[in-house]
Amino acid sequence: MSESISGTGLAGGILTGASVYGLLTCISSDLNWLLYCSIVGFCIF
Repeated sequence: MSESISGTGLAGGILTGASVYGLLTCISSDLNWLLYCSIVGFCIF
């Protein structure tokens, strides 16, 4: 059971890291792109 929990936590951590990395990429690339990412993110979620 603990293995499943840690596995889920690891997956969650990876997804969170990917989201943060994507957000930072948007910021460094273009503020307009950041706005687009935010809008799309809210639409998806």
